[in-house]
Amino acid sequence: MNKEQKKLMLTAIIVLLAISTMGYFCNQAVKKRQIAKQTLLAEEATLASMMVKIRKIPRLKQEINNLKDKIAFYEHSLPSDKEVEETLKLIQELLVQTDISIKVLTPSKTFVGRRVATRSNGPYTKHQFKLVLNGTYHQIARFISGLEHLQRFTSIENMIMKKGSKNILNINMTIVTYSFKGSRI
Repeated sequence: MNKEQKKLMLTAIIVLLAISTMGYFCNQAVKKRQIAKQTLLAEEATLASMMVKIRKIPRLKQEINNLKDKIAFYEHSLPSDKEVEETLKLIQELLVQTDISIKVLTPSKTFVGRRVATRSNGPYTKHQFKLVLNGTYHQIARFISGLEHLQRFTSIENMIMKKGSKNILNINMTIVTYSFKGSRI
């Protein structure tokens, strides 16, 4: 092999090595491009999902405001702890108006000072009053209807009715009201 052939052979080897190296780097670039394309597609999907959520924000803000208004309305309907005694007086007046014979009207729990010992759950306190009374069916119905129309939330729990003498019913029940002890919205 002469000098010229050796040069030619060396040039061919260098060219083949250059082509092989370029092929390797091109292959790596293609792989990186494919990974970048997959990442881009995933990011576009995430972006589309976020855009859907972003479009919902004004509606969600409106729902939040509506719920805040409803909470404020219902909290306003709950007496404060100081107003529970006033609610009890309204119940007593209702009993007198319906001409029902009151046997017992006491807090289900014991008094602490002038306050009723109660169960608290967050910003709300549950107050229970035991009520034993006698009356006709119609008197009892008017009393329960009157409870429903009080401006404060009241409910009846554990109502037991027994027939007494003549048309008189003996009723044993627990009346429940709630008070709000948190800050008003």
